Amino acid sequence: MPGPAVLFDLEGGAVQAARHIAQHGHHRIGAVMPPLSWTNVAPILRGYRQGLAQDGLHLDDSLVASGPDFSPASGALACTRLLDRPQPPTALLVASETLAIGVIRTLRERGLSIPGDVALVGFGDMEVAPVLDPALTTVALPAYDMGLQAMAMLRQRLVGKKVRPRLVTIDSHLVVRRSCGCGQEPAG
Repeated sequence: MPGPAVLFDLEGGAVQAARHIAQHGHHRIGAVMPPLSWTNVAPILRGYRQGLAQDGLHLDDSLVASGPDFSPASGALACTRLLDRPQPPTALLVASETLAIGVIRTLRERGLSIPGDVALVGFGDMEVAPVLDPALTTVALPAYDMGLQAMAMLRQRLVGKKVRPRLVTIDSHLVVRRSCGCGQEPAG
């Protein structure tokens, strides 16, 4: 849409997440996404691919699975597709914490441990992330900062001023917890 906007650096966050998992020794890193056609998903997918490439990993598009939305059921569906592959991933980048809830449930139902069998990194850093078991490593999207920037732009517009800059990108950052395998032996 035209006009001023405040966006998260989803691509940069996904690069950080993919590289972090790769640096734990994982070579088959999958991605659990909502529909790939959604505009807010494209930067996460680009960052995932860039992060893998930066660590010299081969991109296997069959390790990217999506569901119909951001729900836990969608996460479970995409995770099932990945686990049913002949060589399932040993780590997953999950595009939201709500998807991650379904992923965690599916992994547990299959008797797989997190991060021992499958390491996880989520997106969003919602309040549920640190209380999941294990606590979810995640890309933090600072919504409060986004709100401040958006309100500043709105105030300028309300008084008839032109908004400068018209596009503000809020940095994302990785919050490391236990689900990624920090403190664990590297994957084989």
